[in-house]
Amino acid sequence: MYWYSGTPLLKKWEDDVLTYGWAYGSDGNALHGKELLVAITPGADNYGAGKFVPYTVHELLRPFQTMSNLIGTKFVTPFVTTGASSISDEDLAKRVKEYADYLSQDELKVLGAFE
Repeated sequence: MYWYSGTPLLKKWEDDVLTYGWAYGSDGNALHGKELLVAITPGADNYGAGKFVPYTVHELLRPFQTMSNLIGTKFVTPFVTTGASSISDEDLAKRVKEYADYLSQDELKVLGAFE
């Protein structure tokens, strides 16, 4: 996450790959039914009501969820590691294991329209 959004390189990838007629539009169904998972590492850990950034990370990811809806993918619960800019090696190792466990689930939770 960079300035509460995706990075410029990710935006370029979206523009280059998620094209009309391939990813969306009347014939754009290449990704329909596939899962879309966002794994994100915001540098700070103070997101949410009453905090420095008064929005949750999930709220900041709403544009990705909207894009997922447009391209017909299932937007699964994002994997978020806050405080990434100051995480200890021990906590990082723990999050790596949690991420591996998360990815190895038989079925990931698909978020509804307003979750």
